[in-house]
Amino acid sequence: MSSKMETRSETKYTLELVGKIKLSLLLKSALVGGVGGLIICSFRYLLSQSETLVRTLYYFVREHLIWLPVLLLAYLGIGMVVGLIVKTEPMIKGSGIPQVEGQLIGAFHINWLPALLKKYIGGLLSIGSGLFLGREGPSIQLNALVGQGVADLLHSPDYEKKILITCGASAGLSAAFSAPLAGVLFALEEVHKNFSSVILLTSMVSSVCASVIAGILFGTTPSLYVGQLSPLPVKLYLLVALLGILLGLFGCLYNKVLLTTQDLYAKIRRFTPFSRILIPFLLVIPIGLLFPELLGGGHHIITLVETQHFPLTVLLLYLMVRFLFSMISYGGGAPGGIFLPLLALGACFGALYGNGMQSILGFEKNYVLNFIVFAMAGFLTSVVRSPITASILITEMSGSFRNFLPVILVCLLAYVTAQLLPGKPIYESLLERMLPKQEQRHNSTGKEILELSIEPGSYMEHMKIKDLVWPRESLLVAIHRGCMEIIPKGDTILQAQDNLVVLTDGIYLNEVRSKLESAATSPSGS
Repeated sequence: MSSKMETRSETKYTLELVGKIKLSLLLKSALVGGVGGLIICSFRYLLSQSETLVRTLYYFVREHLIWLPVLLLAYLGIGMVVGLIVKTEPMIKGSGIPQVEGQLIGAFHINWLPALLKKYIGGLLSIGSGLFLGREGPSIQLNALVGQGVADLLHSPDYEKKILITCGASAGLSAAFSAPLAGVLFALEEVHKNFSSVILLTSMVSSVCASVIAGILFGTTPSLYVGQLSPLPVKLYLLVALLGILLGLFGCLYNKVLLTTQDLYAKIRRFTPFSRILIPFLLVIPIGLLFPELLGGGHHIITLVETQHFPLTVLLLYLMVRFLFSMISYGGGAPGGIFLPLLALGACFGALYGNGMQSILGFEKNYVLNFIVFAMAGFLTSVVRSPITASILITEMSGSFRNFLPVILVCLLAYVTAQLLPGKPIYESLLERMLPKQEQRHNSTGKEILELSIEPGSYMEHMKIKDLVWPRESLLVAIHRGCMEIIPKGDTILQAQDNLVVLTDGIYLNEVRSKLESAATSPSGS
């Protein structure tokens, strides 16, 4: 009897969230953003200091090679420590974004406090040592774990816990890059993968709280501020379109090589998960001695290519080194993300493209900086397939809204090009590789709310509710049509752009989502 009462109570609470969000949930979201913002800002500060220190160290060792054995032993020790940390908590390896998405579909169960501590330490050691890894992935997972911790400590129901994990991920990106709007869009476009008013509002609260803390500690200057970009003349938009197509191709190549690198690590039997992590720690030493300016996630090299003029041969060399060692760094499994390394690759590609086109066509030199910024947005889009997040993120990080139209254009064409080619978004591919190894898959039994929109010309459009075959494990509880909320009845005729609110059990979430999204997006004649 008590089990049935608990189920009814949870169902009632879940349905209440469809209508009007509770103040308590907003307060919890603010708590997640505030606490997580402090953690991420400390993480961000320590990484910036350590990366500067590491570059200085390599310049010193390059002039005093007698210290090279000491450097080798130090990196071997750091690599072993990181390997032991990952061995005790495998769910912290890599960026952490696939793990967050896996939590939200009930695939993974993570003990939040040990994972938070180990991700923080492992990320500091890995990224701070100069590996080509970014801070944003760990920041997103760290703050998502904060959201999980707040939910557990306050005994929140399962559905609310997933909301707090999502808004935690949003605040993590916001604090990592001082980009609150991009954090909100990331939660909707990449993590939740659908529009939800509840996710929108809670993510806004948590992202703003985290961004305020970042603003207090780091100032309000955008993290990749390049000054005021000159508006790009319309006559150069054809070059922007070509850049978007090339970035779409380059992004697909990146995804393919990254997954192949992981396969190569796995195929070499003597490379255990522990020894894989040691490989990038040892290979980074010769790179640091030859190219200390390339070390780290990529913030330093982005600044260099934006402010200095490099020959095309040097830019090509930088692009190749960053590309290849990014694969080695991430494939090893050390805690670290790919967002910032992607932006660094995009910046190098954009500088190479912009300078090359400038030398051929003779347009003004100051427009090369525009192409660098555009390429960062386009390359991130082609790899992650989140064009809205990428365009807003680059706009916020660069502090320039004067070229928003060409940024959208390059993201759109990069996205379309990548979508037309074989392959999936990188985080989706990485998550699929992790799922078969998990014993905790499909273990979520809580109530879930699924929101999806009916696309024009789809099978659902103009259909009566009673004439559709609904998944047996689902219940249509509301239809949002513009500003109206319609109580569904059998004779209700569905229209394009209707937002359906469906209640289901967590264990059936993936199955119900797949069936309904297919009906809501597939052409009526298919």
